[in-house]
Amino acid sequence: MSSKIPKPTVGWKKLLTEARELQGQLCVMIYRRTKILAQIFNDAQFRADNSLRDDFEVADWLDAEFKGTALGFLQLRAMLEMFPDEADWKAGDLATMHEKVLTAHEEASRPEEKRTRKSVKVAEHTETCEDRDRWKAKATKAEAVVEMRESEVERLRRENGELRRENELLHARVRELESLLQRHDSLVVA
Repeated sequence: MSSKIPKPTVGWKKLLTEARELQGQLCVMIYRRTKILAQIFNDAQFRADNSLRDDFEVADWLDAEFKGTALGFLQLRAMLEMFPDEADWKAGDLATMHEKVLTAHEEASRPEEKRTRKSVKVAEHTETCEDRDRWKAKATKAEAVVEMRESEVERLRRENGELRRENELLHARVRELESLLQRHDSLVVA
């Protein structure tokens, strides 16, 4: 099967350089086209002549009329607003530019955390600090009581275990004595 792609007649380095130059030229062409379309987008007469009522209708019309990139007009327009210089576009990295626009949009749409300051009188502050100190002291005492109770519980568990073992020994001894008693009674009756 033969390939329809022509075999290179020059070195790959030269071809790569040419491809990079074309990429930069392509991005510059997209930049220039986006600037022209942005002017049309803002033209009131254009909107009236085409019965376009809002920005989304205009953007849809421009997207349908001017295809050729994976990005829509509103995306390219946002990139143009963030990168108004042709030199930025000539670098040929539309994907990175688009990612920066998306990141900036996400950051701008996050709700800001409002920090409120509360004015407190010195007396209230002092009282609050004293309350905090009292609660800390109570918490320290409670922790000491808990530790004491935990050690008491541990001691009682050990003692309970010892008593259970002693109780088992006593039960075994009682069974042994009962067995001896039954033998004794059977000998006395016989």
